[in-house]
Amino acid sequence: MTIALYVIGLIAAIAIYLAVVFTQVPGAFEERFGKLFGVTPLPPDCGEWKADEASSVGMAARAEGLRREVRFWVDEPGGALGRRRVLRQVRYVDAGGQVVRTEPDQRATRSELRQASR
Repeated sequence: MTIALYVIGLIAAIAIYLAVVFTQVPGAFEERFGKLFGVTPLPPDCGEWKADEASSVGMAARAEGLRREVRFWVDEPGGALGRRRVLRQVRYVDAGGQVVRTEPDQRATRSELRQASR
């Protein structure tokens, strides 16, 4: 009975240690399990706004007198369990360069990142 409790306590201590190391030590998780960005490279123009005129949504915005702009953005982790993620951000700009409205940020898929990095 005491050996079983000792083993359970040891396993719990190791699990807590690993959880703290992987969430608080920068690069520990990526070094052990690999990076998302090592598998799928970021687009070379990551962070730069690009006009979206080819899509149907971009054409609809043009009909309203607006320009739809899209960019990929790397959101750095926040909090104890935060993970780095790539977001797709969309904004609508009028002829004077003022931002009229934005769409909610959405996580970018790997296929979007592959397509944008070509």
